[in-house]
Amino acid sequence: MADLRGHTGTEASAMSGALWLTSAVAAARRGKRALAVERVRDRAAPLAQTTGETNIGRTAFGPTNVALHLVSIALENGRAGEALDLADRIDPTPLASRERRITYALDIARGYALRREPGAALLYLGQAESAGSEEIRYNPGAHDTLRRVYQCARPSMRSQEATAKQPVIAGVLDFDRALWGDPAADWTIRMAAAKDDERKAFWDAYGPRERSPAAAWRARIYEARHLGALRLERHRLGNAEAVRDSYTALAEVLAGLV
Repeated sequence: MADLRGHTGTEASAMSGALWLTSAVAAARRGKRALAVERVRDRAAPLAQTTGETNIGRTAFGPTNVALHLVSIALENGRAGEALDLADRIDPTPLASRERRITYALDIARGYALRREPGAALLYLGQAESAGSEEIRYNPGAHDTLRRVYQCARPSMRSQEATAKQPVIAGVLDFDRALWGDPAADWTIRMAAAKDDERKAFWDAYGPRERSPAAAWRARIYEARHLGALRLERHRLGNAEAVRDSYTALAEVLAGLV
């Protein structure tokens, strides 16, 4: 860091910011969460606003990478709910680095594994595998997440994993979480349908969704339930803006029920 002091310009700012992010993760792994968050928000984030999205020195430094590090820090401190809420606000499209896109998917998978939601965890492990199978094959974090999924998975899922020559990611649904007696009520289904991206592979294995008027009506009920849960989580995290946004989203869902 000392060698970069006094230097100006995008390259110096990007390299300085990347070093601050590295030091933030190191602090988080030592259990110093407040220091880690301070290094991201007070040091790296202002630099990212001046550089924009870059890949100088293959650092992928920019606002998106800064946001991803806040997710990683939350996970390092066991705050899976906070990490997933932060991840919901990130669009990984600007990332020029495939490694960072893989990390984004693995972090979300880890968050769901920590919350003992194996279906959602496998969905994002599949995204990471699609982005770079070789990278995750030797990634200790991916192995740890897969072990957690295995430990909390149903016996039928474990038998499929045990007989596979190598890990094969397929569409998996944790029916124990379908409290309404309808698999469409599961959080995994909501996340699989949330964006039109790599997660489309889920439907290849799971099968097409029901498109009847009755299914559409039930989906609105389930979405209202999910939005209520998200509102409570955002309130717990002190995210007042996201709480306000949830009222608009819920109003739109309710309008479709009347």
